[in-house]
Amino acid sequence: MKLKSEYLIVIDKNTHSAFYNLCDSEDELRRLIAKNDAFHFDDNRLFYSNELPLVLNVSSGSIEGKDQRYFRASLVFEGADDRIELYAKAVRTFRGAVSDAGGQLQTLSNDISAYYSEKCYPVLHYVENLMRKLLKFFMVTQVGKDWLVEAAPKDVKDALTKSKRSEYGDALYDLDFIHLGDFLFKSYPRRPLSDLVDAIDAAESVESLDVSDFEAFKPRSNWDRYFSEKVDCTDEYLKTRWEQLYDLRCKIAHNVVISKADYDQVLKLSAEVSEKLESAFDKIDQISIPAQEKELVAEELVSSVNALSGEFINLWRAFEQRLRFFAGEEAFDSTNGAGNRLRSYRTPYSIIKELHELGQIEDETLKLGEEVSRFRNALVHSGTFDYDEGQVRHYLSILRGLQSAFSSKNEKSTTFDEISNAVVRLGGGALVNNRIKLYRLNDGRVVKLQYSRFHPQHQTYWYGIAPNSYNAAKRSGCSEIVFVMGDVGFVTVPTDDVDAFLETAYVTNNPDGSLRHYHIYVTPPPDVKLKAPNHENDVDLNARFTATEEAQ
Repeated sequence: MKLKSEYLIVIDKNTHSAFYNLCDSEDELRRLIAKNDAFHFDDNRLFYSNELPLVLNVSSGSIEGKDQRYFRASLVFEGADDRIELYAKAVRTFRGAVSDAGGQLQTLSNDISAYYSEKCYPVLHYVENLMRKLLKFFMVTQVGKDWLVEAAPKDVKDALTKSKRSEYGDALYDLDFIHLGDFLFKSYPRRPLSDLVDAIDAAESVESLDVSDFEAFKPRSNWDRYFSEKVDCTDEYLKTRWEQLYDLRCKIAHNVVISKADYDQVLKLSAEVSEKLESAFDKIDQISIPAQEKELVAEELVSSVNALSGEFINLWRAFEQRLRFFAGEEAFDSTNGAGNRLRSYRTPYSIIKELHELGQIEDETLKLGEEVSRFRNALVHSGTFDYDEGQVRHYLSILRGLQSAFSSKNEKSTTFDEISNAVVRLGGGALVNNRIKLYRLNDGRVVKLQYSRFHPQHQTYWYGIAPNSYNAAKRSGCSEIVFVMGDVGFVTVPTDDVDAFLETAYVTNNPDGSLRHYHIYVTPPPDVKLKAPNHENDVDLNARFTATEEAQ
């Protein structure tokens, strides 16, 4: 093993005149080194601690136009690997002797750092690819083979060096070391926090809240959700060590000096992480992701691949939430069934499509919704999808436009006006709870108002009743639900009748299986009634219908 440590030594007369005048030749520099008790020369060979032979090469010169002299000095070691640390001590002693005398050192080469860096590479390579192996096997076996994005983005996030490869393996091999860890260790909730706010606002008191429902809002990492029960290790244990390995990896990549202590740390951290990852891989057959969580897991991986794709996924989630708020899950089953029909989770595009069928959105909005939905699905699931930064920005622009399209201020204004008119026709009253539209009327009754536009295709008004807000209204003394029917009028239905009707109503579940809301359908005049799924339990509402002044 042959190693060299090379330095440029500058002596400035203006700051160290004595040293400048004394050390005026290569022999004088050698004499300076020999004055240190740790060094001595024997037949022109330099020895450190009387046991380590070194070669000291020195050349010198003057810096033109300045009172400065320079020396180019190198310490060369040739010996066994187990003597390298002794050589490192010799180099530190040499540097100290020169610096203490007044010389300014600049490193030209450091083979000790290069030696330890090279020893770190295979260790880091192993643990990094062990992580990729675990993630790939986990995703393919749990989510399905089509989660892969075979060609990752050509422009990676600004914080990273732009990739110059013309061919890509899959998304995992374009994921930076630190972001591999993000996928496993970064926490995120299964349901948006806005749903939690809705539940809290709808509750009569803190005590009335069902704490078990909050689990879906708790941010948890994929490791915590799927691996922690199988592997005796917390996500924080692995996250801390993975980040430390990343810092060391960056030092190596950016040619920062790497010491034996750094190398020993790489060995220690890699061994600790590898042990847990190998254990996780051995037990991966015991892990199962619930079907309703697979989309979330796939989206989390894609959002880790690239800053721009992450921005798209975040905006998509915000758009989906806005769409469902706008539509109130206004998506109907294509066939009528008998009895209590449990509706499945609706994709955003299916909601957009049915809103179009209902005449609520234009052809162009449907077209853009289909286009951006296909891009999202390809981004998250496709195994043969190639895209670049320009395409992602294009679909980001479409998403922002769709968000505006489903945030109609005119519609909100109309809804408010029609609800206000209904309150006036009921004799007037005051708003008690804006979140659940609860009013206390002047005659003492407490009523909950819900609004719907008319849906021509199904010839009904549609209302979604969320269990939390409905139960909160009843706890607050609500005795009637007022269903506002666009600008036609409204029907007032006692909560006892609503309770009975809900027993056979259509329902929609959240992705985690919990009940999201019931579906209420009211037919327009002249035959106003609550429509039941089997039509046998339809409720006649003509006597409870009040027309607006304009409709009379």
